[in-house]
Amino acid sequence: MDQIRVLFIDDDSGFLNAAREAFSRKVGYDVIFCDNLDTALEEISSGSFEAIVIDCLMPGKSGIDFFKEHRARIDLKKTKVIFISGIFNDSVFMKESLASTKAHGFLIKPFDFEELFKLLPQPTGSSTNTHRQKIFNDRVLVYQIFSHKSRDQRQVRKILEEIEFVHGYDLPFVFNLLVEQRMTGFLNLQGVDNQIYGVTFSDGKIIGVDIDDKKTILGTLLLEKGFVLPADLDFAATGESKMRIGDRLIKHHLLSPHALDIGISEQMSLRLSRLIIAEDFKFNFVPHEIPLRSPYIDEHLLNLYLHDWISSKVSINWIRAQLISLRCSIVTQAECCQQDLKKIAHLPIVRDYPDTIQEILSEKYVLMLLKSYRSQQELLLKQLYLLLAKGIVYLQERDVAEFSDEIAVLDEFIYALKNEGSVVAVAKMFMDMHQNIAIDDLTLLVQSFLLPYQHSNQLELRDKAKQAMRLFQQLKAGSFDVGGGGKSSDYDKKKAEAFQLFEEGKELLNRGRFRDALSKFHKALSFDVPVEKLRLHYIWAKLLIDCTNAQKEALIRLVGEEMLKIPPEDKHEALYYLVYGLFQKLKGNYDQAVKAFEKALALDPQFIHARRELILIQNKALESSGRGSQNILEADLKALVTQLFKKRAK
Repeated sequence: MDQIRVLFIDDDSGFLNAAREAFSRKVGYDVIFCDNLDTALEEISSGSFEAIVIDCLMPGKSGIDFFKEHRARIDLKKTKVIFISGIFNDSVFMKESLASTKAHGFLIKPFDFEELFKLLPQPTGSSTNTHRQKIFNDRVLVYQIFSHKSRDQRQVRKILEEIEFVHGYDLPFVFNLLVEQRMTGFLNLQGVDNQIYGVTFSDGKIIGVDIDDKKTILGTLLLEKGFVLPADLDFAATGESKMRIGDRLIKHHLLSPHALDIGISEQMSLRLSRLIIAEDFKFNFVPHEIPLRSPYIDEHLLNLYLHDWISSKVSINWIRAQLISLRCSIVTQAECCQQDLKKIAHLPIVRDYPDTIQEILSEKYVLMLLKSYRSQQELLLKQLYLLLAKGIVYLQERDVAEFSDEIAVLDEFIYALKNEGSVVAVAKMFMDMHQNIAIDDLTLLVQSFLLPYQHSNQLELRDKAKQAMRLFQQLKAGSFDVGGGGKSSDYDKKKAEAFQLFEEGKELLNRGRFRDALSKFHKALSFDVPVEKLRLHYIWAKLLIDCTNAQKEALIRLVGEEMLKIPPEDKHEALYYLVYGLFQKLKGNYDQAVKAFEKALALDPQFIHARRELILIQNKALESSGRGSQNILEADLKALVTQLFKKRAK
């Protein structure tokens, strides 16, 4: 997609800043801002523009006189000229100015910038590109909230009215905004498969989630939480009554109404979680008066789910990509920072990693944080994203004279474009972002990355940004394999390969070859494609490998970090409770380990691995008491199988 070059001339710094912000929300424009006519003349002399916007009242000379004087340098067949003015607003003057200069338009300040965009040449591109631009513009609009010192309902509602698309990874932030601002109404989402999903809000509480979900079974959630027994569920499932299973359990005094509300809230949260996927949704929020009803998800509960979604569902590459254009902003504490921080202090990525939280709150700019914490970049970015989503910090534009760090970043980017010209090389510049990305999306990310520099008042930054964009466009035209336009052309192949590695790893795990299985799972995870229960098996394999006491502390820390990345949907499986139990056993928390193994067996009575772990813990307890194993059923599973084979051999 070729960029439209625009020269914007105005000596009013406030209006120039407003113009910068308006153009930053538009894709496809390369804008040079000038606050004096001498600089403007240099720009006109050094290159061509598709449009020139000029204020009529400039210091020393009117914009109209300036244009007439240098008209020979401007080809009106290729360049649209638009005059703007807040002083000369007489209709006769406007008509005479247009007639004498052959300019293409005249706007009276203040005006809506959409009026200006209608007069400007439109960026060329296919309908697919136009669609992606719209999605990108909506995304930029949503993430501008991160730069607002405070939020109010009117501001949030205006943004929600303007956006037409939202990405699945943006939904945690959007859900939080609607709850935080106590919105009431219907959120309608349409997926790429044209499936319609609905989320109902009342006074900032989620009271309904309407999606076609056959996986999240209420009975399983009630059983998992210990509210009912398997026999209770079997009883409630029998008979011809059309009454819902929860109501039947309550009727027969097998379940309390409060327990049912907890189960339904959990079911709603899992249904919300299933919407947080790497796809775009058509978005529509309709304000409507809706009475509050129970059960519901309030801000306190949503904080827990928001934490889980950011930790496990939202791709770290996605977070990097969204924050890339804000990397030179200063992370600044909001007015209620400490008060709001207390509300999420219990969440693991806040509670367990206070040092990086304090670094984020120390008001450094994003690039400096990322450079200082390269080894903990994923943790730091997820913490930062959570704090931004909650409005505990905001991103303030940096206002300093020294830009050596930014220049170094641009030099590194230009070097990659010149010497490693490929999709992989460009993607690496976005802090090791994975290469599975559509060419149009990568183009938008590059443009987003370069926007702050292209609009900077610093001449060196601006020139380097222009050079980088030219190199990228040349590379894109000659070197990139565009593929089918969705994800990168080898995405499906990588997903198939990751799934194959997963299956091979499971087979190795069953055969007791834990290290080989771990290697397979690790390689599958490196493809960064969704494979259900892959991370659970990866952690399971890690916990099955014997470690020395010296290695134990590091393993506990590593597994703890990996446990945070397990998606909520995978936490309601027998396998999750087995893995959680093994983790607690490694830490020496045997009571918690036993409870976890018992939950695994409640969900799957035939789960032999959980039964084996219970027997091992029981044997250890008996041995420590000096009683020893009492019978064959309490023996180690390996010893049990050995004995059985010995008997068969006789």
